[in-house]
Amino acid sequence: MAPALDTPGGGLDVTFCDPSVDGLQALQRRPLMQIAPMLDVSYEDFRQFMRILIRRSQIWTEMIVANSLLSSQKECRALSGFLDFAGHEHPIVCQLGGSDPSILAEAAKLVEQWGYDEVNLNVGCPSDRVAGKGEFGASLMKRPECR
Repeated sequence: MAPALDTPGGGLDVTFCDPSVDGLQALQRRPLMQIAPMLDVSYEDFRQFMRILIRRSQIWTEMIVANSLLSSQKECRALSGFLDFAGHEHPIVCQLGGSDPSILAEAAKLVEQWGYDEVNLNVGCPSDRVAGKGEFGASLMKRPECR
């Protein structure tokens, strides 16, 4: 079995990639399951429960609207309401929603500084709550300038 590696959250780093590790060891470190972002579901309690059930998983946050994240920062409101996660949630992906590349880039930098393992851009959500407002999610596919 692959040795446990220290991560910021103190858990097993299942995303570690080392070319000196043989194929079986590398396979044993990969997540077995992706816990996808789900609107009104992927809150911290749910993510922690999923981590208990499926240790070798990669957990995603609910989509965070990039404009809201930057607005909170500029108005000196705490970003923790948007970005906090428990250390044992690693590996964790923060999904951002938006349509302005410069705003998304700025939000992605904040997410990276907060310690997330990955940043993901929502371009597939068909929900009217996402695609119908602010032109992001699946509606981005209608805008060639955003591709």
